Amino acid sequence: MPKSLLGFVLLISRYHQMAIAALSIVLFLAGTAPLEIQRRIINAATERGSYRAILILVLAYLGLVLLEGLTKLMLNVYRGWVGEIAVRWLRKSALAASQRSEEAPLDALAEGVQLSIIIAEAEPVGGFVGTSISEPLLQAGILVAVGCYLIFLQPLMALAVAVVFLPQIGFVPLMQSAINRRVKTKITVMRRVSQSMVQHVVTDDALDAQTPRVERLFSLNMSVHSTLPSPGRFLNRAPHSPNATVG
Repeated sequence: MPKSLLGFVLLISRYHQMAIAALSIVLFLAGTAPLEIQRRIINAATERGSYRAILILVLAYLGLVLLEGLTKLMLNVYRGWVGEIAVRWLRKSALAASQRSEEAPLDALAEGVQLSIIIAEAEPVGGFVGTSISEPLLQAGILVAVGCYLIFLQPLMALAVAVVFLPQIGFVPLMQSAINRRVKTKITVMRRVSQSMVQHVVTDDALDAQTPRVERLFSLNMSVHSTLPSPGRFLNRAPHSPNATVG
């Protein structure tokens, strides 16, 4: 098992990550072209352009939207497949570790950790493996592409967008760090719940011991959900609201 999460990602899907990254590049490039076509369609319609020119632009727009949709579908399926491969590998590795330790049985803590990994922790890690490289690349590509497009159309509008988003460059890492600390505590609590389930039969005393942990998990989850949304959510919407009549 690699010591770092990045090492695990590369171990499981080194070559697949390159293919997923290539699809991400195609996706954000394909997502930029419809913006210009939308602008030209509206300009042609408002300036009484020929119906043939408008029809050609509409057909080109539909073709690009179809290409973007198919690429996005392919990317999501591919990322999901890579993530599931990682989940399967983690679960098999955890099970294999218990089989190798038959001569020296695992203590309750180790069994609880193994149970937590197999049931609760494997799927989030697998999902991260699938999106760890492609999602930042895709979001950065959308940001750069839309930013360049806005600079080309309206530099002042691009400046206004930059003023809105630049402060979040410092704010979002702080927020993410707080979320990471809560998730780390959540994993520790989950492992203690699993350890207690291994150690005790379900009795009134065991249930009394588990109840505070369940309440702690609820509080941790709510503290994560109550954090502000990241700018990535707004970037996902940016390509769909261009100033179509400019130019």
